[in-house]
Amino acid sequence: MTEFISSPLFENWFKQHQPEHSMLICSPYIKQNALENIIELNKLNSRSNFDLKVLIRGNTDEFTLSRSSDIGIFSTLEALPCFRPENIRRITNLHMKAYLLDGSKLQISEQKTPSTVK
Repeated sequence: MTEFISSPLFENWFKQHQPEHSMLICSPYIKQNALENIIELNKLNSRSNFDLKVLIRGNTDEFTLSRSSDIGIFSTLEALPCFRPENIRRITNLHMKAYLLDGSKLQISEQKTPSTVK
């Protein structure tokens, strides 16, 4: 089933689809406030037995020159009880924005029209 989610994207989708065991964040850029929102909505500060994986473009100039991503996200991720450094991967030409929960709920976001596939 495909459903279209209206804004605010994170709040609506994550409230409807709470992950039990795992989450994959795939995004070329990650801003601090967006990451904090994901952490809060999914209670990741109190979940040590949770599989969190992050794919990010992570080019140096995106943290320094263009400021597309916030460098503070790494210390925020590191502070999570479910953090494992091997679960963060850099893909230099990444463009896709998606969230995969428990291997079965996928949200793909393209520009301003997010969609969800179950």
